[in-house]
Amino acid sequence: MTYAIQAKRLSKAYSAGKQVLDGLELRVPQGSVYGLVGPNGAGKTTLLRCLMGLISPDLGQALLLGRKMQEANSVHRQQIAYVSQSIQLHGWMNLQEHALYLRHFYSRFSCTRVNELAETFKVDPTMAISSLSGGQQRLAAVSLALASYPKVLILDEPAAGLDPKSRHLLLQELARGIADTAGCSVLLSTHLLADLERFADTVGFLKDGRITREEKLETLQNSITRVQITFLGRNQVPADFVLPGQVLRSQALGPVLSATVRLPDPAALDELRENASLQISTQPLSLEEIYVEDFDR
Repeated sequence: MTYAIQAKRLSKAYSAGKQVLDGLELRVPQGSVYGLVGPNGAGKTTLLRCLMGLISPDLGQALLLGRKMQEANSVHRQQIAYVSQSIQLHGWMNLQEHALYLRHFYSRFSCTRVNELAETFKVDPTMAISSLSGGQQRLAAVSLALASYPKVLILDEPAAGLDPKSRHLLLQELARGIADTAGCSVLLSTHLLADLERFADTVGFLKDGRITREEKLETLQNSITRVQITFLGRNQVPADFVLPGQVLRSQALGPVLSATVRLPDPAALDELRENASLQISTQPLSLEEIYVEDFDR
């Protein structure tokens, strides 16, 4: 398998002695959209900055399209686009001027695409970046990244501070950008987990400097469910009753058992459903609910 984004035994500690990354392993296949989640201070931005070559790891390797960015030539670099958490655009330039400047460094860069995105996002391309709102500055940065038609797109909280409509348009254009660039790979760090549900195919949880869990989004959503079981004709839940799978959280109230369960397979509850003395209902969980119930335990 070809990996567009790789971190191999990546470690990074800052001067205060805090170990931010600790032997981290990450592999994002070509064409994949990988959602990176985790608590504040987990090291998500540090990981992205190591991958981009903006800071050097203490140990290990950070590779984009098989190379370290510190050693990449201009041909390699123009295949990578990065939108940082803190906007790095020149405040005295407007969006059109940024586009004219960047087209000299990216062979596939399209000023026409920048203007299209500016119209979609309602960003005035003739207004100085410093005069735009924080959300508009972020949309301007995303517009420039997409206009380069990158093979690797790295996004650090791209929708932070955006209103719901702007977030919707952003995800729509990100999806279009991926479709327009065959094999484009995306690494997206965000706290807006509802966005990942519409966009990512794989989710990785970063905690204590490592990817502690990684799973296909569809598999994750199919395996964790909320279950409510009513024991008909009883006053309470039997003390010896055992739910299949891994019970993440449960509560018994009289004859009703409510639980969040990680099931070994979708058919794990079929045998219980055949029991006429049980009334069973299930409810899928959102990615945010799964994060709270399972990831962040």
